[in-house]
Amino acid sequence: MFFPALLLGLTGSLHCVGMCAPLTFAFMQGDKFMQKLFFYQLGRILMYAILGMGVGFIGQALFFSNWQSYAAFLLGGTLILSGLFSFNLDKITNKISALKLISKKITPLIGNYLFDKKPYKLFFAGLLNGLLPCGLVYFALLGAVAAGTSLEGGVFMTGFGIGTLPLLLTSLFLSKNLSKKINTKSILFQKLKLIYPYAFIMMGIWFFGMGIMSWQSGVANCH
Repeated sequence: MFFPALLLGLTGSLHCVGMCAPLTFAFMQGDKFMQKLFFYQLGRILMYAILGMGVGFIGQALFFSNWQSYAAFLLGGTLILSGLFSFNLDKITNKISALKLISKKITPLIGNYLFDKKPYKLFFAGLLNGLLPCGLVYFALLGAVAAGTSLEGGVFMTGFGIGTLPLLLTSLFLSKNLSKKINTKSILFQKLKLIYPYAFIMMGIWFFGMGIMSWQSGVANCH
């Protein structure tokens, strides 16, 4: 489960550059940047792992009623539709009042840690960042549900978090100017987004296959 999660994170990392990089730029100034970046990303990925373990436990409970396979079908179908019709889950999540309230409550808390001079405080900013409403993270959590166990759910979300790092870190280290050009409105971003549909469709097919295997396993256990 680690590799497909890694691929999902890597595929969706353009989204992270557009949405999360500006937040990371906030503490690029000053000294101890590498330490701050480490603690921040560690907190973010750890929160993903914790969420993955939680939903993985739910998936484990649902396995015996065959709902686990439905989670894989749902994720696979959503990814395929996203690839075919450029479906943007963020536009929907941004309209949900409860999620908007969560974002409103968490964002100021992140700010409390973001500009602290002590690098380890960025760990808590990363933890809170992992709780911010994000359509891509919800995609991944569906995969964690389908993973089968709490441990595998945690591994899945850890792989997803690590997969988001390469492009995000590359954009940070190349230069501020280049990084600022990689945003949701830039020509470069739009060109890179061309790989999205194909990658999402391939990932969707993979999860559909996983759902079929899970469903067949559930049917076999019933007999």
